[in-house]
Amino acid sequence: MRAQGFLCTCLAAGMLLCGVDRGEAVEYTLGLYALGTGAVGAGITPPVGVYLTDAFSYTQYQTSKQIPFAGTTLVGKAYVPATTLDILAVLPQTFLGGHISLSGSTGFGNMQLNAGAFGPFAFQQSTNGWGMTDSSVRASIGWEVNPTFSHKLSVTGYLPTGLYTGGFNAFLGLNRPGVDVSWGGTYIDPTTKIELSGTAGFTYEGYNPLTFYSSGNAVHFEEGLSKYFDKGFRAGVISYQYIQISDDSGPGAVLGPFRTDTVGVGPSFGWTTEIAGHIVSFNAQATRDVAFVHRLQATTGIFATTLKF
Repeated sequence: MRAQGFLCTCLAAGMLLCGVDRGEAVEYTLGLYALGTGAVGAGITPPVGVYLTDAFSYTQYQTSKQIPFAGTTLVGKAYVPATTLDILAVLPQTFLGGHISLSGSTGFGNMQLNAGAFGPFAFQQSTNGWGMTDSSVRASIGWEVNPTFSHKLSVTGYLPTGLYTGGFNAFLGLNRPGVDVSWGGTYIDPTTKIELSGTAGFTYEGYNPLTFYSSGNAVHFEEGLSKYFDKGFRAGVISYQYIQISDDSGPGAVLGPFRTDTVGVGPSFGWTTEIAGHIVSFNAQATRDVAFVHRLQATTGIFATTLKF
């Protein structure tokens, strides 16, 4: 995961002008873990049952970098709408006093990638493509310590099933397997109905065999403050931090020991009700990177519907 201010602009300009393959220049600084997804209800394990979640997301990545070459500015933008389907099973069995849950997710999406240079040597280039996203499988064990506090330990494996090709092409996967280990906790005040949630995790980012690029590992933190109202409504704010803690390596990592860090914030809303005898939850959130180093700035919106069978 590598220097991104120059990197995603290089993702286009470097490849178009110099004919360099994507992995030989950058590895996008994009992590496997979906930041912001562990900020609400982080420590809660739902009641025993099967849950189906359909989530639609829209993400915009952008960067701009001036280079010392005749006043030239490199720019890059990517737009990624995607739909993800997740199936969660909370088992009746317990282990170490906690409930076990298993889940798997995959999706489908599109990327529109635009890049170019402005100045004496101006040019523009764009591409787009449809395909599968990367997939994941997760195993969790959660404990309800008392009616106000619960926590959960999760291990997630990432599978490189997403669309990925070399050169200046659209991509919906990162072409590298990885593993994330996270712990989440949730406290809900019984009087005020205010929820405090948080997640801390470590991500092994993995190796891309096509580009010979081993992305550095990272830690991430997420926080959520929510207020529950009558009739199942919820509103709050969330934040996240992502910190790369080891250098990129491998023959494809030619830019040096850059590391990426980011901080993001945004609103979060939810509504839980009963429809045709089934519990249904609707959740929406939007986040934006507000401080970042060597990284594409990301703005993301998510709307998810969860049905309990």
